Amino acid sequence: MPLYDYRCEECHTVFELRRSMADVEKAAVCPACDSLLTTRLLSTVAVLGTGRSSEPPQPTSTHKTHRMGCPCCTPIRSQKVKNQGV
Repeated sequence: MPLYDYRCEECHTVFELRRSMADVEKAAVCPACDSLLTTRLLSTVAVLGTGRSSEPPQPTSTHKTHRMGCPCCTPIRSQKVKNQGV
């Protein structure tokens, strides 16, 4: 069941309720003051995928196309050397 965010119109408490989609429009009771004057808030959702795509994967790094010691890669290389204790 999804989590829904609500705000109490009397005491302004924001709270979450786990409800079925069928019950989402029913009145929510504020846990702080027991008021039924609550409003469901819009909240963000997380979308999980399978990781599959019809397009080929794009390279995530361009470091291989740069020459050794180029200005944009030097800070990264220096950080790696520090982390390795060299």
